Amino acid sequence: PLFYYLNKEKYKDFKRLKYLDSYVLNNLKLPKIENIYIDEYKDLFSRKFVLLYARSGLWEFSINKSKRNISLDTLNELIKYIGKTHNIFLIGDSYKIYKFNYDYVYTIKSFKTDKLNLPLIYKKAESVIGSPSGATNFPSLLFNKPTLYLSDIPIHHILSTYSFEKDWKKYIY
Repeated sequence: PLFYYLNKEKYKDFKRLKYLDSYVLNNLKLPKIENIYIDEYKDLFSRKFVLLYARSGLWEFSINKSKRNISLDTLNELIKYIGKTHNIFLIGDSYKIYKFNYDYVYTIKSFKTDKLNLPLIYKKAESVIGSPSGATNFPSLLFNKPTLYLSDIPIHHILSTYSFEKDWKKYIY
């Protein structure tokens, strides 16, 4: 919104979730996630794994020089560090900038099936790490995953994304 305001452009009308208060969260109905998975998932599930998102700014609605972007060098360092103890599933469009070849990194392109069970993968992940963005907010919020954001932005940017209730401060550590 700030970009559009500063450039005197009309703000695009994106669809948004309702304000997330206790009523909405308590009445949220999600489809049952089938725990049946194909053999292709066995390598990903062979040890604990995290969801990793590296916002690159290449998406059509992104800003190339956003402070939320993660460089290719930083992505590689994160992958090497996390990979010591966990498998990694790259989420969002991170697979487009992934240029390395680690046997513990998986993307949607790692699987031959055209019906990848992303809800199951998100559910089984231990945590979410990466740029503050819808790609990380979605599994973080809907699957209640511990989340580590890597960015150079004020904390209230993240809080507004989650649309916390008025007493949100007591939940932040």
